[in-house]
Amino acid sequence: MTMSDDKDQMTAWWEHHVNNTRQYVNGTFNKNPQQALKAVNELWDGVLKWCELVDDPLASALMGEHTILAKTLVDAAERGLRPGEAELVTERFMKNADDQAGFYASKIAGFPKDEFAQLFKGHIAATGAYILDAGRGDIPSLNQNYAKVLANRDQLAQFSKKYFAPPGSEPVGDLFGTGVF
Repeated sequence: MTMSDDKDQMTAWWEHHVNNTRQYVNGTFNKNPQQALKAVNELWDGVLKWCELVDDPLASALMGEHTILAKTLVDAAERGLRPGEAELVTERFMKNADDQAGFYASKIAGFPKDEFAQLFKGHIAATGAYILDAGRGDIPSLNQNYAKVLANRDQLAQFSKKYFAPPGSEPVGDLFGTGVF
């Protein structure tokens, strides 16, 4: 997917994050290490870009933890989950969402902490579900859960534009310099 010039930075960021998570899932489960590695590199570039967008290194660290947890769940599902492993990763994922919501509420006046936590936890739940679907080989359910991820992604982008976008920010073209997502 080529990014158009009228995409704003937050929409571009969330599209990049969601797409590269999916690319990591695909690369891992399809035994394509080059695809998986490229996706991880893109995801990490996204973590660094998050720091620029929200202008806070701790926010980037928290988003980095979120990204590492997604990778952890993919890797575990691909090798075969140990008893309680999915629950443990999911619990940590949800704590990260609460940590991020609390952090932003402490930094941004009027930040709707509960609304963000609910949106972000929806992202985590749907992403975790399609990752686990991939592990089970349940493609119809994977596609259904990924559709939820896409809808949630758009909601997170709108929310992010409202609360995180720098004042007066202009639409960007290719935010990550790749030309293709």
